[in-house]
Amino acid sequence: WLLSELHKLRESKLPTETGGVLIGSFDLDRRIAYIVDTIPSPPDSKEWPTLYIRGCRGLSTKVKDISKKTDGALQYVGEWHSHPKGSATRPSGDDKTVFKWLTAEMDRDGLPALMMIVGDDARYSLFIGTME
Repeated sequence: WLLSELHKLRESKLPTETGGVLIGSFDLDRRIAYIVDTIPSPPDSKEWPTLYIRGCRGLSTKVKDISKKTDGALQYVGEWHSHPKGSATRPSGDDKTVFKWLTAEMDRDGLPALMMIVGDDARYSLFIGTME
């Protein structure tokens, strides 16, 4: 369901890129990330044909509400964004820079960084902990 939803969100915004945050949980003992939902691009996001900068308006409240409703079982786990038509889902230089920042942020809570890039033909790339 989630992959289908991310691709629908991408298609609805083409030719611009879009994105949002990923909701789920981590099982650190088993080294599993559960990704179950998304909060789509906030209204203050910047969406261009070859660049996406996620905004934050209302995002913190939505994430807190989800965590409260699920008694902390679901939380922010990472970021996702789309790439334009005809582009691979390999990370760009900007994506690598954002992933380094995300890694530092998530590391403060002892969690792995997680980023998903969504592209053409139901393709996607998922990076957890490293972009190698």
